[in-house]
Amino acid sequence: MEPILTVQQMRELDEFVINRDDSAQSLMGKAGEALAEELLPFKSIAIVCGSGNNGGDGYAAAHALQEKEQLDNKGITIFFTKEPKSPESIFFFEELHSQCIKLEKFSNEENVKNVFAKSDCIIDCLLGTGFSGVPRCDIKDAIEVINETKQAHPEITVISMDINSGVNGDTGEGVIGVNSDITLSIGYKKRGMITSEFSKWSKRVVNKNIGYELSKDNFKPFDSPDDILWVE
Repeated sequence: MEPILTVQQMRELDEFVINRDDSAQSLMGKAGEALAEELLPFKSIAIVCGSGNNGGDGYAAAHALQEKEQLDNKGITIFFTKEPKSPESIFFFEELHSQCIKLEKFSNEENVKNVFAKSDCIIDCLLGTGFSGVPRCDIKDAIEVINETKQAHPEITVISMDINSGVNGDTGEGVIGVNSDITLSIGYKKRGMITSEFSKWSKRVVNKNIGYELSKDNFKPFDSPDDILWVE
């Protein structure tokens, strides 16, 4: 049986793990390593990062490739809408020192669109599972550029990190959201990912556990395993 969590439950589990035996930076590093594994087949990669921890996962993925010396024959351009805010995101952002990795401010201009169009893979790290509402301003622009590029170049693989930006993690619904080939869920799948609405945004959901141990016999921090939705 597989646990399917609400956004709030995943947040509580993250906090529990961090307080028990990990750190926010270590957890982000593990999420980055999970994403880095997905990037190994690609040569030209565009990562689009927001200012929150979802963007931090993008920086952590590039850092993991850098640390493991897996950047040979790769070119990675990281576009950021705003500079990172959390200490762990800032850490990975500042640790990126490689000629194979470029950091650039996102703008809705032709030179940025050209980089997207020449990529083998575009990584959506704009908004995480905590987002609700309608994306606006530079986030909205970035989502639209990703979708327009995919539509014009269907051979490009689009991967959304943890959730498709703009999509509600509990309901699978959204007004403006990234259309991806793969959603790389971290920890456990969220409720919205098993809804029919979510199939509009993602062709396939791949979950990476990164060390969580939730089961019906080991259900902390929740009061009971019945608090969790379990599916086969």
